[in-house]
Amino acid sequence: MNIKKENTYIFSTDEIVPSVGQGVIAVESRKDDKIIQVLSKLNHEETAECVNLERALQHYISGDCFLPLGINAEIRKKNIICKLFLQLEERESYLKLNIEKKLTEQTALLDEIKEKIDSYRKSEPKGSHYLLH
Repeated sequence: MNIKKENTYIFSTDEIVPSVGQGVIAVESRKDDKIIQVLSKLNHEETAECVNLERALQHYISGDCFLPLGINAEIRKKNIICKLFLQLEERESYLKLNIEKKLTEQTALLDEIKEKIDSYRKSEPKGSHYLLH
């Protein structure tokens, strides 16, 4: 393949919000396996925290492979930033969020996002888009 650098473009998470856990490497083992001690040295706490937040939101939404859903959490300094894109079936509108809170306020972050998701689920203004920050 003769692909040149000028034929590429790297999208930001502001343009396209990736799927939950996108780019994360996960290793699974049995509960009582001795390998867990070895694998725990590879664990990156910040990444695990972000993926756990993303998965909690995906579970709340009941998201699956067929739902247009992107959730990306990122820790920067002492803040956590969560970006979300959601378009429920049969809807023209979508929900796009970009919310930042202090790392110590993750529960408040989850509650705020859940509240905005619930609001989006309840209303459907035809042809409009929800952009909430």
